[in-house]
Parts: sequence; structure tokens; C-alpha cells
Amino acid sequence: MKCRSPLVCWIVAAAVVAAAAPSGVFASRVPTPRDGVRPPLTATLIQGAAAAQAEANVLVVYYSQSGNTERLAEVVAEGAQRVDGVSVTLKAVADVTREDLVEADGLILGSPTYYANIAGPMKSFIDDWALRYGVYLGGKVGGAFATGGGDTGGKEHVVVSLLLAMMNNGMAVAGPTHEEAEVKFGYPGASALTPAPGSGFSDAETENARLLGERIARLVLRISTRVGG
Repeated sequence: MKCRSPLVCWIVAAAVVAAAAPSGVFASRVPTPRDGVRPPLTATLIQGAAAAQAEANVLVVYYSQSGNTERLAEVVAEGAQRVDGVSVTLKAVADVTREDLVEADGLILGSPTYYANIAGPMKSFIDDWALRYGVYLGGKVGGAFATGGGDTGGKEHVVVSLLLAMMNNGMAVAGPTHEEAEVKFGYPGASALTPAPGSGFSDAETENARLLGERIARLVLRISTRVGG
């Protein structure tokens, strides 16, 4: 095969090497949470109604060091679970496998906001789609959410950055939609302000996260049924 771009040649070659390497050679670069910090969920499987006959799969992936993004990820997964015929898998970024990515019809990514940007472990996970996992996500539906301190701390930038990464991998992206006083509108994604100790997210933040999960689930189900699964 003749490559028109040196960068494309390099990415393809790296993906081939990664696929052929023995297990364990390409170790995850996601750090272990510090002592005293609530560890992330490891492969929690959330099944919707009639999951054994699910027509579509939604994968919710998050990175969380303090537990806030993990909790918002659970809310997003609950929203996706509202849709019958959709199987929903919730995983910490360190636990995602190549099979998870291949089998997912929809992918929703969540990250905390670090200095107005995506957290390092989530960025490394995205970089590894081609280099470590050797997958192309074209045709799948994506969504994004973020947590962070401060109203203008960069949460929307994180959401948009996650969406752009998915678009650059061939995915179609969407966010939650709303209707107020017969006016319909949408958001790029969902976000939540880091709550004070002992408190939770606001009702509006919680509902928006649920709507994000539900929207992505409905879209992947619609696409899956139209193309015959």
C-alpha cells in the first residue's frame, strides 16, 4: 500500500505493531489514584430493558480522581438506560478494552477540567485509539461531559475538545436537547460545577447529564435499526 502522507504511514505502522505485540507490551499510561481517593468504578455494566436482545450499545468512559466525574458519569449512564433496546456499559478510562470500543455504537466521554483542559489520562486514552487499540471509530455517535470548579473554569472547552477528538476520528457527535415554552434548543454536552463536600450536583446539571445519555442512546438505536443492526 502506498501512503500519500508520512503521518498516515506512521500511524498505520504503529497500529500494526501494537496489534501484533504480546499482551502487556503496551501498558496503560493511566496513573493509579492516590491513596485516600475514592477509586473509580471498574467495569460496571448497566443493562436496560431486554438487554439480552439489545439492538445497540452505548459505552460511557470517564476519568475521575476525586470521584466527581465518576458520579456525573453514573448519571449520564442512567439517562442512556432510559432507552429500551440499548445496552449501557460504564467504565473508568483505565479499564476500557479494544473490544469495548469496537462493539460500542455510541461513545460518551467524561473528563474533569484541569487548567481549562482535558485531564491527561483521558487525552492519552484518545491518543491511543490508533496507536494502542488500533481502532477507527467512524460511524459511531459521540457525546461529552465535564466537571470542574468555577463557572468559567473551562468546562465547555473540555466538552468541545472531546467532541473535536471524536469528530477527527470519523464520529458523529450530539448533545442534549431541551424544550422550554415551545422553544427547542440544544447544548454541546453536559457539565457540572464541582460540588461542595457533602453536597451533590444541582437538579439542572443532573437532568442535563441524563438528557445527554438519553439523546446519544436514542440516536444510536435509530441508526442501528435503520442499517439493520
